[in-house]
Amino acid sequence: MTQARAVLAGTGICVPPLEVDNTMLSRIIETSDSWVRERSGIGTRYYVEPGVGSSDLGAEAGDGGGWIGIPCLQQALPPEHNQGGVTQRGAG
Repeated sequence: MTQARAVLAGTGICVPPLEVDNTMLSRIIETSDSWVRERSGIGTRYYVEPGVGSSDLGAEAGDGGGWIGIPCLQQALPPEHNQGGVTQRGAG
């Protein structure tokens, strides 16, 4: 039997703050909302400020209200991996 090497302890979300819709995009490049939606289905994109990395977004997702813990996980883990549980925002 293969031993687990990683465990999903929760999930989170962080939406970058800078919202750019197709109308705004059409001011920068020659396109239209309908053209983009028709080909990609995209209506809005979200960007971060220069210098913000994916790890920053991941940390925010882990710290923010979007985090969803898995209370039953502490019972599923072997005792050596279950140090205090993981029921509160990644506490463990």
